Amino acid sequence: MLTRRSFYIVGVAVLFLTSLPAMLERGAGPPGLIVAMVLISLGLGGVKATLPPFLAEQCYSVEQGTKDNRHGRRVIVDHEAAVAHAFDVYYWYGITIPQ
Repeated sequence: MLTRRSFYIVGVAVLFLTSLPAMLERGAGPPGLIVAMVLISLGLGGVKATLPPFLAEQCYSVEQGTKDNRHGRRVIVDHEAAVAHAFDVYYWYGITIPQ
């Protein structure tokens, strides 16, 4: 996992450095973009593909219905809604650095 994180961090650094005005004047922009895209995709490829199954596994199944939470409020318990919310958070807010 550390290797994949290293690819990601190095890719972001390459992207940043080759987008500086001094580097763009020397023609480092397009090659830097290509190298950064390859490194970032290698860094995130293994993580993005394996996280959704683990995320769905963490939303354990319980009986649907209502129950009282610790604050005394009555809440609706729905497995499908919990999984949908978890994936909404995952895809809308995303992850930026592999864990």
